[in-house]
Amino acid sequence: MDIIEDSLSVDLEKVFLESPLSNRWQFVMIAIGTLLMLENGFFPTSVNFYQTEVAFYCAEGKFVDGNNSEVEDVCESSCNQFAFNYTNMDISSSIQETFNLVCDRELLLRLHGTCFFLGQLLGSLIGGFASDRIGRAKMMKISYLVKTVCGVTMALSDSFICHLVAWCFIAGINTASWIFLTPLISEISKKSRRHIHVILLPVTFSIGSMLCALVGFLLPNWRHMILAMSGITFVAGFLLSLALDESPRWLWTKERYAEVFKIIRKGAKLNKCDLDQDLQSTMTKLSQQGAPNQTFYLELVSDLKRICGIYKSQSYSKHGAQDTKDKQYSFIDIFRYKVLTIRILLMCVLWICANTLFYGVFHGASLFDQNIYLYIVIQGVGGVIGSVLGAVLLSFLGRKMVAQVMISVAGLSFFSCIFIPPNWEYLILSVTFLARVSMELFFMLCFMWTAEIMPTVVRPSAISFASMIARVVGLAIPFIYQLETLWTSLPMLFYSLMALLSLIACAFLPETQDKVLANTMEEGNQFEVGKTQTKKATYDPPKLKSSSYV
Repeated sequence: MDIIEDSLSVDLEKVFLESPLSNRWQFVMIAIGTLLMLENGFFPTSVNFYQTEVAFYCAEGKFVDGNNSEVEDVCESSCNQFAFNYTNMDISSSIQETFNLVCDRELLLRLHGTCFFLGQLLGSLIGGFASDRIGRAKMMKISYLVKTVCGVTMALSDSFICHLVAWCFIAGINTASWIFLTPLISEISKKSRRHIHVILLPVTFSIGSMLCALVGFLLPNWRHMILAMSGITFVAGFLLSLALDESPRWLWTKERYAEVFKIIRKGAKLNKCDLDQDLQSTMTKLSQQGAPNQTFYLELVSDLKRICGIYKSQSYSKHGAQDTKDKQYSFIDIFRYKVLTIRILLMCVLWICANTLFYGVFHGASLFDQNIYLYIVIQGVGGVIGSVLGAVLLSFLGRKMVAQVMISVAGLSFFSCIFIPPNWEYLILSVTFLARVSMELFFMLCFMWTAEIMPTVVRPSAISFASMIARVVGLAIPFIYQLETLWTSLPMLFYSLMALLSLIACAFLPETQDKVLANTMEEGNQFEVGKTQTKKATYDPPKLKSSSYV
């Protein structure tokens, strides 16, 4: 390496992230992160198999009312036991039967869907906050372990309340996983390949959705299916996440230089090359001036302090005095900057539209009256195609243009469904397939675009805030289908208008293609619209008396 200059600062981009030294390490970490998203496609898809409403009738008891008169409504009868008719359905068990969600308890079936979006809301609220304070990779490990426990609880519990609570946690962890992984992949990738690496996440998510259809087909009992998914979460989630390294960029902003240089040495080992002696000397001195290594117990205490906002930096200045400057940022800090405020609000509009339209298609098997297995597989294929198409388009076109094209296609797809007769099944499948292709890319663009617009110190918090706002609105998604009682095509018209609103919001956001990620709030606020950012993102640790890397 020949990067030594007169400056007494270290540029992490040149030393590692943008240098060939990181190539193999980046490949391994991105491969692990991408595979972790495979499991994330299982649980959200599984509701198509066991949350479906099933026709029921009285199997035991009198089909009469209190006056001993015959009645037509089974819910008005003196029925002791209900039976469920799965004829002409693609499932053989449901939570409606298991927890007897009939008659006056039938509304609880809708509550199951609302709890999913409530979990997403909580995951959005907590995910970015925790990620900014204790790390992206560490939160991934914790979340998959908790998710495994919740999955087993959900499958084995005979209490509907326990079932709902476990399901709420799973939905929250699923959402938080995106908030952990998207910034992590963005921060460890080279800027010229960032969009490709981030787009790989929805590819494996869609493949996971298709594999869920296979699990549902092989295990028609919903309890067995959830148990199998919990096992997959433990193996393909928790155990695999143990090999995931933390973001060097995030560690550097936290003055944890020793951990950064441990990753650099790992990268050199994977590349089978030796580090320059001057760089190793600089690394050693910076490690001594940064936050010291801690035992598991002390690290746990420090993480709890970070969450509570009372942690103080343990690094030392050149005069030997402890440096207590360790600002803990949150999404609230975004609203102290005018430009960042406008942009995060515009991103919230995009997130609301993306969340509403995506899940309108994703959970639309019953709405469009389609075969569950065929619908899920086709939608999964659409997700993969949308992601691959996005990787190609984003290599040539900017984020803004691709987002506008994709949301236009999705809006027109929903609008065309207004005029398609319900018995034209294959045409409906084709149109919803097109909507899924476009929404898969658009939803991923919301993650990517937010991560690129917002600075490192609040990146996960910004994604978390925008996602949280979208999930608040998402609490009403299970009830959007009820609009068809007023007019059959009203849900489709509603989705079309949401797409139009998103299209307008896109016009006021900046282009971020091939631009260096901002690290501080000031850099993010000065990010200019339509202009190439020429300033390199540098990190200036404490000054060293000897020469160091730039």
